[in-house]
Amino acid sequence: MFFVYAVSASVVIPMTYLQASPGVTSLVTALIQGLSLIAIVSIFAGVSGSHFNPAITLMTMLTAKIGIFLGIFYIIAQLIGAILGAALFRGSVTNWQQAHLSATTIGPGVSLGQAFLIEFMITSILLLVVIGTSTDTRQGFYILAPIPIGFAVLIGVLIARTLTGASMNPARSFGPAVVSNTWTDNWLYWAAPFTASLFVSILYLVLFRVRVGGRSVPLDTEVGAANAAATGSPVQQVDRTF
Repeated sequence: MFFVYAVSASVVIPMTYLQASPGVTSLVTALIQGLSLIAIVSIFAGVSGSHFNPAITLMTMLTAKIGIFLGIFYIIAQLIGAILGAALFRGSVTNWQQAHLSATTIGPGVSLGQAFLIEFMITSILLLVVIGTSTDTRQGFYILAPIPIGFAVLIGVLIARTLTGASMNPARSFGPAVVSNTWTDNWLYWAAPFTASLFVSILYLVLFRVRVGGRSVPLDTEVGAANAAATGSPVQQVDRTF
């Protein structure tokens, strides 16, 4: 709810109220979205793991970090929160129609295939940052995880705001679409992030593995530590060269 409210503000305010140039609009939008996510993730990380994005939730389900039913509950809550956030921002301003309340659409000159690839790539970057800093706690980077996660969103918005709207988050696209009734190519903002979830999950399970008792197993801090303690074997990262 809070993030989608900030996202809507980040798009509508510079376009409508500041009447900024496209370059300034992209910078303001990226800064608001990235910095707001840092703040919000920092607040809720200890409560729910800060699941604000169905693509992230699906990735944690595919990598067995959370259960299926909990993941489905998170996604439903994310969609409801996104609608509420967009509705609250619509009630906060008068002139929201020009920016369609931040609903994501494909930019001029961008084909459907190009838009899919762009959303897939920027979402994959975000997911890799998430799983490398917060989901996998082996290196201890999870304490600072909100910062790189926020910057990943900031970078994604700078890259793709004028091309696809830089969603990276099905709920972020769904909420404004419902409230503004803007459904053009909305399916793409589900398909591309979820494809990225599958890709990053496979990449994680293949690349980030540990060796316990002479055998390679998926990297998971608790399971890996428990297996190492049971076997008396050190936990070592698998060295893979491609």
